[in-house]
Amino acid sequence: MSHAARFTYEKVPLNIDGVQLDLAVIHRTGPKTPILFLHGFGSTKEDYADITLQASFEGHPFIAYDAP
Repeated sequence: MSHAARFTYEKVPLNIDGVQLDLAVIHRTGPKTPILFLHGFGSTKEDYADITLQASFEGHPFIAYDAP
């Protein structure tokens, strides 16, 4: 199954103390415990995309984002 079928790409607007940010995220819903992926400098949210193909990850909602 393609990555596109496993999660959604979206820009999420966020306003913090009057500063407008647009977060680029990948995410999906699911019935199990949700997972938040954070990455360090030099990585991207797409680095976590292959995890969604693992059978043990099936059903877990998640969000991964690129910090502005």
